[in-house]
Amino acid sequence: MWGVCSGAPLAAKHAPADRWDGRTEDGTAGHWVAAEVLALLRDGTPSACDDYVGQTAENGVVIDAHIAEGAQVYVDDVAEVMDQQATEYDMLIEERVDMPRIHALNWGTLDLSIVSRATATIWLWDYKGGHRFVDARHNLQLIDYVEGLVERLGIAASAAHWFVRFRIVQPFAYRESGPVVEWAVRLPELRPFLEQLKRQAVESQTNPTLTAGLHCRDCPANGRCTTAKEFLYAWGDYTRRPYAMDGMSAPQLATERKLLQDMLSVGKDRLAAIDDDLTARIQTDGGAGTGLALQAGAGREVWRVPYEQVLAFGQQFGADLKKHETITPQQARALVPKALKLAFDSVVKNITKRPVGSLKLIDAADSKTARAFKKD
Repeated sequence: MWGVCSGAPLAAKHAPADRWDGRTEDGTAGHWVAAEVLALLRDGTPSACDDYVGQTAENGVVIDAHIAEGAQVYVDDVAEVMDQQATEYDMLIEERVDMPRIHALNWGTLDLSIVSRATATIWLWDYKGGHRFVDARHNLQLIDYVEGLVERLGIAASAAHWFVRFRIVQPFAYRESGPVVEWAVRLPELRPFLEQLKRQAVESQTNPTLTAGLHCRDCPANGRCTTAKEFLYAWGDYTRRPYAMDGMSAPQLATERKLLQDMLSVGKDRLAAIDDDLTARIQTDGGAGTGLALQAGAGREVWRVPYEQVLAFGQQFGADLKKHETITPQQARALVPKALKLAFDSVVKNITKRPVGSLKLIDAADSKTARAFKKD
C-alpha cells in the first residue's frame, strides 16, 4: 500500500486494531500448514497438508480439509520447482528479509523463495487464500521482497545476470488458466519499481500523502480515510445532467465494466469498514445520533431434542424421517402429509429453536422495538 500511498503507514495507526483479524485467520493457518510441510520436504521427509487436518495452527485455528486443500496447491507448485533443480539451491520459508537500501524501516516476511546461483535465478512465491485475484505482474510487495533477498544473499554485484520468477498461488481465486500466475523478469528491469519504493518510503516518514485506488481495499484505515471517502464521493457526484446516451463500442464498455468493478470493490470494502466501526460504537455507547440500531437476525432452525425423538415425532405425523441422516425441521415439514401440516407446525415449535444470528445494522425506525411502540 505504501508503495502507492505514502500515507498508508500513518493512516494505519488510526485504524481499529482488530478489524482484519477475522478475515485473515484461515489464510494464516494455511500459511502455517504449508510452511510445516515444505520444511519437511526440504529436509527430504515426505509429507502432505492432509496430515495436519484436525491439528491446531499457531494462531489457534483448527486445520480443516478446505485449508489443507488450498495449502497443498501451493506446496505442489513449490515441490515441482524443487524437483526441477539439478544443482544446490538456497530455500527460505517464512523468513524475514530487510531492505535497508529502500529504507531503514523496510522489512517483511516472505512466504518462500528458492535461489539458484548456478542458473542465476530467483523463484519467489506468495500464497493467497482469498477469492480476489492478485496479479504477480508489477507486484510491489514481491518486488520489495526480492530487494531483501538481493541484500541478504549478496548478489547485488552480479544482479545484471539474474532472472526473477514471481509466482502467486491462489487456489480459491478460480480462473481458467489455473491457480498459479507467474511474472518472469530480469532483475535489472525492476529498477524503476525499486526507485518508486524508495521515494514512497522516504515520503512516508517525511511528508506523507494519501492516494486512493484499488489498494484501499487492503488498508485497515479505509473506513476513516478522507481521501478514500472523497474518491468514492467523486464517483457519485454527477446528478441531474442533461439527457445524453453513450454510443460506446464493445471494447470501451468492457473497459468501463472493469473500472466500475474496481470502484464497487473499493466502495464495498469501505462500507464494511464503516459498518464495523459503527457496530463497535453502538455496542459501546448506543450510537446516539446515528439513527441506526443493531438487530440479531434469526439463525437456522434446529432440533433441540435427541434425534431418536425426532424420528418418533415424525412417525406420529406419517413422515418417515429415517431416510435422511441429517434432516432439518424445514426438510421434515416437506415430508409430512398435506392434511397434517398445520398440526405439525403447531407442535414442532416445542422441539425446535432458532439460535440468535449475527448482528447487523438497520435503521433504528425499522427495529423490532421501534415497531412495537409505533403508533398507527
